[in-house]
Amino acid sequence: MPGIAGDHTGRRPSAPADSYGLPRLARSPHPPSSLHERAAPFILRPIAAADPRRPRSHTSTEERTMTNLDALWQPITVGGLTIPNRVFVPAHEAYFAANKAFNQQYVDYLAERAKGGAGLVTIGASAVHPRGAANGHTQAWHPENVPVYRALADAVHEHGGTVFSQLFHCGHQDSGQTGFDWDPPMSASAVTGPLYDRQVEVMSQDDIDTVIEAFAHCADLVAQGGLDGVELSGGHGYLIGQFISPFTNRREDQYGGSLENRCRLAIEIATEIKQRCPDLPLGIRLSYDEYLGEVGITPDESDRTIVILNDTGLFDYFNISGINYHTVFNLVPPMTSGLEGHMVENARRAKAAIGGSTPILAANAIRTIEQAADVLNAGDADMVGLMRAHVADPEIVRKAKAGRAAEIRPCVRANQGCIRRGSMGKGIVCTVNPATGREKAWGVDRQDEDGEALNLVVVGGGPAGMQAAETAASRGHRVTLLERSGELGGSLRLAAALPARHEWLGLIDHLTGALDRLGVDVRLNTEADADTIRSLSPDAVVVATGAHFDHSGNSTFRPDRPGIPGADLPHVTDPAAVLRDPSSVGERVVIVDEHGNHAAMSLARMLAESGKSVEVVTQQLYGGQGLTFTMDIPFVLPVLAHLGVTLTAQSFCESIAPGEVTITDLWGSSSRTTPADTVILNLSKVSDSALFDTLQDEVFDVRRIGDARVPREVDDAIYEGERWGRTIASLARPAAATA
Repeated sequence: MPGIAGDHTGRRPSAPADSYGLPRLARSPHPPSSLHERAAPFILRPIAAADPRRPRSHTSTEERTMTNLDALWQPITVGGLTIPNRVFVPAHEAYFAANKAFNQQYVDYLAERAKGGAGLVTIGASAVHPRGAANGHTQAWHPENVPVYRALADAVHEHGGTVFSQLFHCGHQDSGQTGFDWDPPMSASAVTGPLYDRQVEVMSQDDIDTVIEAFAHCADLVAQGGLDGVELSGGHGYLIGQFISPFTNRREDQYGGSLENRCRLAIEIATEIKQRCPDLPLGIRLSYDEYLGEVGITPDESDRTIVILNDTGLFDYFNISGINYHTVFNLVPPMTSGLEGHMVENARRAKAAIGGSTPILAANAIRTIEQAADVLNAGDADMVGLMRAHVADPEIVRKAKAGRAAEIRPCVRANQGCIRRGSMGKGIVCTVNPATGREKAWGVDRQDEDGEALNLVVVGGGPAGMQAAETAASRGHRVTLLERSGELGGSLRLAAALPARHEWLGLIDHLTGALDRLGVDVRLNTEADADTIRSLSPDAVVVATGAHFDHSGNSTFRPDRPGIPGADLPHVTDPAAVLRDPSSVGERVVIVDEHGNHAAMSLARMLAESGKSVEVVTQQLYGGQGLTFTMDIPFVLPVLAHLGVTLTAQSFCESIAPGEVTITDLWGSSSRTTPADTVILNLSKVSDSALFDTLQDEVFDVRRIGDARVPREVDDAIYEGERWGRTIASLARPAAATA
């Protein structure tokens, strides 16, 4: 290995367990020689402002003709292992085994993606040691993982796929208080991570040895469990990446300074794994650009990093990514970002840097099968990862390969079921695919027909009604859908009218196409009443009539009053009414917001872009608080600031009068009056339940779902539509209606 001293070879002897009961690494008393003496030491500099570069956006699929997909189906050999095609599911923590060993729910989730045709699936970010586990992550050090690994390996191999496990240590991205045995977070240097505001303990040589042993121990468990390979998490601001990055590594010993020294930890971990498991394919995921400017990892430096790592001969592939936790929003950008395939350029550079000698994997915001094929056809990478696309449709590969691309359920990048829930340590689901996380009960092979076909009526063509109709029809029932407007989509179509929210149309189009393929009798411009429904002789009816905004101004956060005085004035309206008729809005607008969601923030953008003066008043700690965990904040707030939108947080609308509103701060210390030609209330909603109420005495089964039951989000609507469609056969009996 050019430029690297001989410390990367030779198996280290075993050692006593550490304080957590895990084995410790024994190290030679002689430190390794310095690496690449010609390399200049890293000189600490003040942290610069974030690099203003915006990653290049991929051309959207909608703007292109159908791509040739053949390159995706070619096998590839990685570390002696043949992977059947070039599509992989990147490592992502699903939080099904939060703070515990790997479990059956995680097995079911990954096996479903292998069943759907993915060539490689990857267990996400499994922690190798209690110090560095981070809240919610699967714990890889438990021996009881081995039989569950075997179950996963068997399930994946049954479908012809392969499965790796990504191992990680979060370093300073930890509170140090995940369980009840507390220690401070640790890292290469005393640089506090952005997540927890916890000061960091600088790692000693003993700490480093412990971490190396922990990675090797967990890799050995992976091998014992029959999994096909291991990937090191060397990017995304986790421990290995913290050592590689000049932003987080300010050490002056053999692990800091020169780039070669900063790569040492990754090399020593890989060396120990290869000594223990010489036949186990080993890859590493790298942040090629931290998007911090020159203070962090840059593509120019990464061109050298990958050569150093590749020259060791230890790594069988490189999975190219980007970001650290200061710029994490670039990793899984939401639909408001406009970013697609923006990290492919990093993979292209990596492949060029090592001359194609080792497979390069590309991922991040590649959301369609056509975009994946484009990457391969351009020679930018050797495999392509589709993470959120597989969350949305585990059959994406199988459908595309069979010429059924039109049936693929699209990821709309709402980041609600996956990223938001995961950020809160909850098991991920999917806004558009209610089977995600529920594979054991609702997996692909559990969509059998119910037996005797029922005659079903769905009232309402929004997301809940459309999903209910699709699921019921797919199970062999005869379905009639009644929609009073001239198009399907309901409130989702209004949401798609907001700036940078058009990807919702992809879900509407998908469901519309599914209803057409399944032969659902869709009747638009049809007002449903009891007589209309009776004439269809249904066995069961589901009411999905949605909800409307409450104009009283009633707020959960102001229990001292029934509503906002003046909320009944003619210049007071709601987001839905504004989206239906933007011309009704005056020049000076105040949005009274209780949720911090797109109904307020993206509507503010739309109105400001049309020249209106806009102020958003919210009781939340900051404007747009509801968009924090969907990663929308960095793409929404700067736009609003540029447009001059005023965000007034920790405040209430005290009263509304003709031409003005009175605003009081949350703590009662100040009050002011501001002019307002239009006041928009983004507060609570009220279910449209009149039809449901009139059907209570009918002989057929009647239920309600979605906002007609309780106003919530599209995630709930899609889920309840799916559940009704799957269970109605067992519920539909001549009886009194139930909710």
